[in-house]
Amino acid sequence: MDIRTLRYYIAVVEEGSISAAARKLHLTQPPLSAQMKGLEAELGTSLFLRGSRQIQLTPAGRRLYQYALEMVSIEEQARQDIESITDGGTGILRIGCVSSCHVREVTDWFVRFHRAYPNVRFAISEHSTVELEEMVARGEIELAFVRTPENFDNVDRKTLRTDPMVLAGTKEEISSLKDPISIADLDGVPILFYRRWEKTLKEAFDRAKVSPDIVCMADDLRTCLSLAKGSLGLALVPGQGIEESDGLVMRPLQDPELQTSLELVIRKDRYISAGARNFFDLCSPEV
Repeated sequence: MDIRTLRYYIAVVEEGSISAAARKLHLTQPPLSAQMKGLEAELGTSLFLRGSRQIQLTPAGRRLYQYALEMVSIEEQARQDIESITDGGTGILRIGCVSSCHVREVTDWFVRFHRAYPNVRFAISEHSTVELEEMVARGEIELAFVRTPENFDNVDRKTLRTDPMVLAGTKEEISSLKDPISIADLDGVPILFYRRWEKTLKEAFDRAKVSPDIVCMADDLRTCLSLAKGSLGLALVPGQGIEESDGLVMRPLQDPELQTSLELVIRKDRYISAGARNFFDLCSPEV
């Protein structure tokens, strides 16, 4: 079972018939049919249900299709990574981003890197910090833009900017609080925030001796903002993670201890492509 055979198998499944797959692959039908029969013989099981004009897969066939997609993808990734070893001038740069990293500087770094290395392509994965930690650990991405607090292991970090926390809500919700807003003003106020900030925020509330109404803890900034738009409460989020839009107004929270930093992390305990290292070196707070 080699990569070429798996590519043929994927084509048969996706085209719906051996004849259609043969046309796509620029092959004649008999050799392709023989390849599929050989694959079944090698695995010792039937992959296709016989007797139907349209390809139908057995349970084993469906599982093999999933593995085939993964293995072909890994082969393609390996080829691209090997091509980029020398100077990082080609290949695909796999980067993770949290939803609260969409600030001007991040865009500027991508643009600067693309100008310096125009033949490198980006594959950007947008997930929560916890999910990005797992992806970096598994080697699925090499770098990630994340927000503190974070618990990455075996990485180098670069702090790119530090932002205050802000309250985001409808104009009506925000106007009910005096300006400037301090943490002491949040007693009884309905609040929405990231689950991973639970410990930090609750410690801050305890220090200030206030008890906000914690309406929701979510794993994604966008969920908090969506609920804030519906007047469910005020979202406590990074100051530069969003822009005022769609009826949301932002007001800074006056508390120097409640700040969050935007970081770029890169693996340091395994091979890192030249392109990933170049990107990490390019990004700096001065940009």
